[in-house]
Amino acid sequence: MSNNRKMSPIFTIGLLFSVLFGIAIPSASLGVAKPGYPYPIILKGRLPIVREKVTRIRAFSFIDKAWKQIPLQIDEVNEIGDYVLEGGLPFTKDTDDGIFDLNDELVIRGQDLGDPFTQADIPSAWKAKFTKLWKVLFFNGTISYGEVLIVSTPTGHRFWNDASFKSLVAFNRTAEEVVTPLYRYEFKHSNPVLLGEVCLKPKMDKEFLILSKSSFQMIFNLPWWMPNFSLEDQDFKSSIESWQVGPIRTIIAVGVKFKAFLSLFNLHMFSELVFYENMFQIPTVIEFAYDPSKYLKPGSGLAYSITFPPGKEWSIDTNLKDLPETPPEQILEKMETAAQIPIFYAVGRRPEGSFQVKVRVDERARSVVPPPFLIRKFMFGKEPWTLTRNWLQAFSGDLGLFLDIANVRKGTYNFGLDLLLSLKPDESFQDYGLVQIEWNHIPKL
Repeated sequence: MSNNRKMSPIFTIGLLFSVLFGIAIPSASLGVAKPGYPYPIILKGRLPIVREKVTRIRAFSFIDKAWKQIPLQIDEVNEIGDYVLEGGLPFTKDTDDGIFDLNDELVIRGQDLGDPFTQADIPSAWKAKFTKLWKVLFFNGTISYGEVLIVSTPTGHRFWNDASFKSLVAFNRTAEEVVTPLYRYEFKHSNPVLLGEVCLKPKMDKEFLILSKSSFQMIFNLPWWMPNFSLEDQDFKSSIESWQVGPIRTIIAVGVKFKAFLSLFNLHMFSELVFYENMFQIPTVIEFAYDPSKYLKPGSGLAYSITFPPGKEWSIDTNLKDLPETPPEQILEKMETAAQIPIFYAVGRRPEGSFQVKVRVDERARSVVPPPFLIRKFMFGKEPWTLTRNWLQAFSGDLGLFLDIANVRKGTYNFGLDLLLSLKPDESFQDYGLVQIEWNHIPKL
């Protein structure tokens, strides 16, 4: 079996949906330290540990005047952007070199950040034993979330095989579900690339089903000499193929193949789902090998909908504009772009809890695409919206989003959603994604 996957000559698709379960940190006065950060922290890029062996990196927190080793996970990403996964089918296994590169990811838990420390607090034996040492600060402006000591050791092994750091995210391949102390995610067995069932797990109560169904469309409005078409759920099939379980997160790759006439291309693509103890991500990558702005007409884009369990609808407050009744051409003529609004969000509330959706638009696309629009339940399959967007006739759900991508240029783009949830109906969501990091090298003896 070949370890190489086949990429689409036109686009690469993975549905993205990010769900975080937990509570937001209450506001604090400037200069006051906060006790940790309730979300995972993912570091990548030009870090000081570039060119270090990934198996030799360790992390420690200084808590109550004592050092404690904390779980740390490094996942390699190969040259075409896929995670290097060791379990299941070996599509990406052994496709990287074991050296931390610019595209690899280092992950720690925000809850494990420690107290401030000085060089004098570090044992002298450590300075002699470890190859390199760094003090890493995590903050937002003048607000400190904590500090961590990261070291490179002379020898090492994979952290996720270390019995002292058991995985916080269990993957049951037979049942096709992921279970953490806070939630259970059950893959949609007929098409696992789509969003599955999501249940919260309050400690003193039965599971509470949050999401029961999802739908996806990619709409192509083409020139007069080509027929318009939509890529819908039923146009592709998927199956769980590869995975990797670590101490902080579990990555599961779902293979995607097209059906019907699109199967002639024999395309094989990955959607790599990343699960944390209080968060999961279903990434979306769209790769255009041509300039879409030359071929796609206004109204071409991504549409995603979710359906809540019967009788469990949410009241919504949002800064997203409702999907307009006007034709897409008129919207693009106004040239209001996503770059004009820093954050797009929607907040839902019920007696059982609350959620906040943050819509992420690829940085390269923000200046050329309109803001994303909210599709409310009464818009699905109804006029006047179906008169200007006929794909809405067969699209359904309780809540949806649409992003017009007709103006993007040739290249690869990443769009997505982050969904934060809480068991508090009046939760105030803040701080997520606002962590700044500072690395300081500590000289050896």
